[in-house]
Amino acid sequence: MKETNRTIKVSEHIRLELRSGSGHIVYKDYITALDKYLIPFFGSYDVANINAKALVDFGKWRTEQLGRKAHHSTINTHNTALNRVLDEAEQHIDLHIYIHTAKFRKIIYK
Repeated sequence: MKETNRTIKVSEHIRLELRSGSGHIVYKDYITALDKYLIPFFGSYDVANINAKALVDFGKWRTEQLGRKAHHSTINTHNTALNRVLDEAEQHIDLHIYIHTAKFRKIIYK
């Protein structure tokens, strides 16, 4: 996932919803996940190249960053934020990736 307009657009869209009062409180967590974890790790990836190995590597990297295994709620928040980026990418390019949060959890913590 290159740190392109798509990623920034998702992040900004969430920020705008928060400022307008229509966003959910959890959106703050999505922004943190994007800014602190997803963009730094996946920043050099093309969205189409995010595969099972990349997700496993991300799980290991995130554990190193946190200094412990992530709680399930953290994993779910990161997965949801990543899915929002993938959904945005799918709308703007000819990309058909169907990845579900449950599959992410299984891949990252097998």
